[in-house]
Amino acid sequence: MRPFPFLGHGRAAPSAKLWIALAEPEASAEPLLARLSHLKNVGGLQRDGLVVQARFKALADTSERDQALLAAHAQVPLSLVVQPQGTSLSSWHEESLADVERILAALERLVRAADTYLVERRRLTGWSGADVNAVLIKAFRGQAPRAELVHAALGRLTRGHKGSARAILTDQLMERLPGLTGHDFDVDLVLRHHLALAQKLSPSSIRMPEKFNEGLALRLRGPKPSRAPDGVEQLHEAIAAKDWRRLGRALRDDEAHVQVLLALPPARLRAIAEFGLSTPLANAGVHLMVRGRFADALKLYDAVMYDVKLEASTAANPLYAVQDDNNHLGVDEARARRYLERCLPLGPENPAIFLNAAFVWMELAEHEAALDALAQAKAGGVQVKAHRDERVLAPLRDRPAFKKLMR
Repeated sequence: MRPFPFLGHGRAAPSAKLWIALAEPEASAEPLLARLSHLKNVGGLQRDGLVVQARFKALADTSERDQALLAAHAQVPLSLVVQPQGTSLSSWHEESLADVERILAALERLVRAADTYLVERRRLTGWSGADVNAVLIKAFRGQAPRAELVHAALGRLTRGHKGSARAILTDQLMERLPGLTGHDFDVDLVLRHHLALAQKLSPSSIRMPEKFNEGLALRLRGPKPSRAPDGVEQLHEAIAAKDWRRLGRALRDDEAHVQVLLALPPARLRAIAEFGLSTPLANAGVHLMVRGRFADALKLYDAVMYDVKLEASTAANPLYAVQDDNNHLGVDEARARRYLERCLPLGPENPAIFLNAAFVWMELAEHEAALDALAQAKAGGVQVKAHRDERVLAPLRDRPAFKKLMR
């Protein structure tokens, strides 16, 4: 049995994307992002909640990508991977599609952990026509035809009709995965209904979060004034009280929360990291990096370095962010050496650290150290030859040791 369902696995289209769902809500996406960021043809990475979206350009061979996913899965479990533009579907796709229970379990974990739906395990005896659930059911039946196809696919899968469900799954579910984590109102609506049916609950026992209710209000009554995202006030209160434990419970890596962190002075960020909250700071750093905001990301990564219990899974991306080749801010030798000193000892637990360190060493003109880091990365399972033509490594190309590493 494959370690996780991979719908749409097969020979990729010239330009492909993946939706990768983490299995646990508290898990750091750093190992996954680090593994994918070093693939030669990756064009962009973006995390939103439990889903990481990756885009690939001119990907003729998927084996290296698959190995990166499997290696990441060993560090941070994945629950579901979808490739919407798959062609020549493979046995992995067929095996996944046949594994109905795992797919449905992965979908439910996505919904629950992303806080899109809060399922209360209780039955309600009845509800009036004025109840919000009546409006939802009406909308479900009359206003979401594509979402109804998703619901039909799920229903058919539970009855074991794999053949008739495959077309719907390919055309609808794969293209609509973002909706499963709160990005598409119609699919949210349907999945809410499906989860209630699957668990033999009344639809009224599914309590929707504020995000969904606001979307519903926009549909039924027109726009309503926007307000600050939930949780920002709690962040400010926790920071004012220096209650870092409370802050850690409230922090998310969305834009509003990241802006709260960026407004803090370095000493306050350091105190947060020293308390042991480097992982949410690092996740916020990823949020900024994938948007090209490296200067802001480095402000957070500077604080991350002060966590004495820094996790190996969060120690690769700071070395990526500090490279001038990526941030175009110039080589900052003092910062680069500080990051190397702090992150390199964690390399055996996360070999991507060695790969990023090699590029940092090159920018510091420490060629022997760079070669040693590349060798350690390769020994740890990193496909270093994929980076053979990187501009930063040009000074090494004629060296026998480098040629040997690139075999």
